[in-house]
Amino acid sequence: MDAEESGKTYSWKVTARNEFGKETTSDEYSFTTQENRAPSAPSTPSNPGPSDKTTNQPLTVVLSWTCNDPDGDALTYDVYFDTSNNPTTKVSVGKIGKTLNRSNLSIGTTYYWKVVAKDIKGATTEGPVWRFTTQSNRAPNVPSNPSPSNNATNQPLTITLSWECSDPDGDELEYELYYGIEGEVKRRIVTKQKEHLVIGFVPNKTYEWNIIAKDAYGGTSESQTYTFNTLDSRPPEKPQAISPKDRTSNLKIDSVTLKWKSSDPDGDKLSYIVYFGTDRNELTVKGTTEKEELVIGNLEYKKTYYWIVVATDLYGKTAESQIFEFTTKSNILTTTFMWIGVVASVLVVGYLLLCLLYYIF
Repeated sequence: MDAEESGKTYSWKVTARNEFGKETTSDEYSFTTQENRAPSAPSTPSNPGPSDKTTNQPLTVVLSWTCNDPDGDALTYDVYFDTSNNPTTKVSVGKIGKTLNRSNLSIGTTYYWKVVAKDIKGATTEGPVWRFTTQSNRAPNVPSNPSPSNNATNQPLTITLSWECSDPDGDELEYELYYGIEGEVKRRIVTKQKEHLVIGFVPNKTYEWNIIAKDAYGGTSESQTYTFNTLDSRPPEKPQAISPKDRTSNLKIDSVTLKWKSSDPDGDKLSYIVYFGTDRNELTVKGTTEKEELVIGNLEYKKTYYWIVVATDLYGKTAESQIFEFTTKSNILTTTFMWIGVVASVLVVGYLLLCLLYYIF
């Protein structure tokens, strides 16, 4: 019998007939099918998950319940879910299964929910209102595993400070990084990364640093204070002559541009002092510059000049070049007159020799 015949009375009897046409009829019997009924106890939605009035639930939950129909009808469910103690927000309609996922719930919030069961004939049963409370916000884990490690020594002057940290609730974290020379005011950096590149640490100093982790709900945790020592400043590389090359000759006297090359292993900015003169043992300061060149003018013909460069870094470490030298060209007029004088002298001497020979012979 199909569902449309529910609640009806049916009569029936049996007639027996033999091969000779004789028959006998039984008494008439009757029965009535049951009326259709809406789901009722124990078919009221029950056995909620999470259990009613539970606390400290995660921010993603699976709602579940049990329910059946005494008529064996298939059931569907409407689910109401919100933060009101009489939930009116329908979050699922005509659901066939008896579970429903809810995610992105709020920290420390009480949620209320109920299930309305429906059979195929339209009969409904509304379940009770259940509730649960999500977990309170948990502070981030304490930042740990620092790099450089605590009490590290001989650290370079450019360092990427890094650490490890996570949040037990999976919240996004923001970090406050504090660092500075031991005993001095710390610099504050705010970042969402678990590392920060610092350029320009001072040589041979002890630095302190620590990290504060914060989540979006006000939870914080602070690391211990770590320390490290920077290495001592290294001197610059010895300056090398670029132009003019050492022992270059025949240079013009109007001006010469001295050029050199140097670098600092710590990346420090360099300044230069140029010593210059014609006596390699008594060179004097010709100029100071932060460039790797210096223009020299008012030179003399046919002179040998000597020069050295002293490179100095930000921390007073120095490097001195070797002594370079160059020679200016000769004066053409002077050379010409000199040769004329030589020729004239030769002619005079020749004439006198001829006169002497003439007198003798």
